[in-house]
Amino acid sequence: ASNEQRVYHKIAIYLGTALGGLTLTGSLVAFTKLQGEIFGIKFSGQPLRFPCLGFINACMGLSLAGGMVPFLMAPHHVHFVRYLVANAAVSSMLGYTITAGIGGADMPVAVTVLNSYSGWAMAADGVLLQNNLLIIV
Repeated sequence: ASNEQRVYHKIAIYLGTALGGLTLTGSLVAFTKLQGEIFGIKFSGQPLRFPCLGFINACMGLSLAGGMVPFLMAPHHVHFVRYLVANAAVSSMLGYTITAGIGGADMPVAVTVLNSYSGWAMAADGVLLQNNLLIIV
């Protein structure tokens, strides 16, 4: 594979991981809010509110965007994996904080958006695997 193809593959891996982490934790939070109770523990449909939540979400989003640069320039697979794990952790936290900040009545809209994110993650995997079916579906 040429160097250009390697860069495209790394971008697809990074974006697929970011969208996958965000979708996974966001979907779990949405399910929990809609269910109201899991394993005997009651959950409120109220949105999570605390100071600077929007700022924290913006910082996590910017760190994901900025983290792509060192990920693409990683000289060795050990560094490559470290950046990918950090990406997965930050995107998972972002999925939690974004979805937890949405009230229970708006959760169907959030679920629709999260389903869209999973489609984009699948398309990124299709690019990585050079599988047109994953890109089209």
